Amino acid sequence: ISLLKKFEYGSKPLADIRISQEKLIPVAEGYYSLKFDSSASDLVRAIAAYSISLYKVSSQYGGNHPGFLMFDEPGNQETAVADLREIFMELSHQKSQSIIFASFKQSDTDFQESTKGVQFNLIKAPGKKFIRKVAS
Repeated sequence: ISLLKKFEYGSKPLADIRISQEKLIPVAEGYYSLKFDSSASDLVRAIAAYSISLYKVSSQYGGNHPGFLMFDEPGNQETAVADLREIFMELSHQKSQSIIFASFKQSDTDFQESTKGVQFNLIKAPGKKFIRKVAS
């Protein structure tokens, strides 16, 4: 819930969101899957919050998370640049390995704003940009 708030999730009241004990996924009002009941950009926020939370809980309680998170085009659903930056900042503070495939709508400005203050390695390919987290 704290990451949903941090990432500016707004499709449902945060007080209505819980993890389903049956399906182990976030639901609203007890049974509505966030997958089907969120805006496209909020779904990106929800996936990021859930994925990062799974890693954090596993790390805290000695679980078996592989320590690897991968996101493919998190900005494609018109997620605000500031919210993408919050997701990237949160990922950069984790000890997990994170890989993000993103085109930033082919905008250098969006790329710069999304990654401002985030420690990462950029992997370049002809006409492409890849970000790789800096080793801690």
